[in-house]
Amino acid sequence: MEKNTVIKLKTFKGTLKPTTKVKDRENYWKLIGEKGIVIDEADFNPEKVLVVFEKNIDDFDLENHNPIKNSLYIDKKDLELY
Repeated sequence: MEKNTVIKLKTFKGTLKPTTKVKDRENYWKLIGEKGIVIDEADFNPEKVLVVFEKNIDDFDLENHNPIKNSLYIDKKDLELY
């Protein structure tokens, strides 16, 4: 998946909802259906890319600890082209 590709999150960790109990601030499944842009490949895992979402992740009350605001490392299989 190339940089600047517009995507939509279709699943998170391969599912539409958590399969185990997760903290509310770690419930990234809330972002399913949201659009973003791929900005980089993950050097630590070739199956992941860094995505910057259009919406503010803080508005979903989610942890946002990556170096770029509103970005998350996401498995490529969880993304679809928009």
